[in-house]
Amino acid sequence: MDLIKDACENWGFFEVLNHGIPYDFMDRVESLTKEHYKKCMEQRFKELVASKALEGLQAEVTDMDWESTLFAPSP
Repeated sequence: MDLIKDACENWGFFEVLNHGIPYDFMDRVESLTKEHYKKCMEQRFKELVASKALEGLQAEVTDMDWESTLFAPSP
């Protein structure tokens, strides 16, 4: 756990290899995550762009690659 904590605090990410999670399960999680971002986060992003009037930033998001994003709250 100390190594994971260190990686998160100092690097911002970590990779887990040889975890034994079945590929079909990971594919399903990826699919659900993309669906979630497509429905929820894209609209929030567009609202943020509109509310901040960010010049030069497209409100049209077509290629979101956030399937590897995972939030794990601290105990």
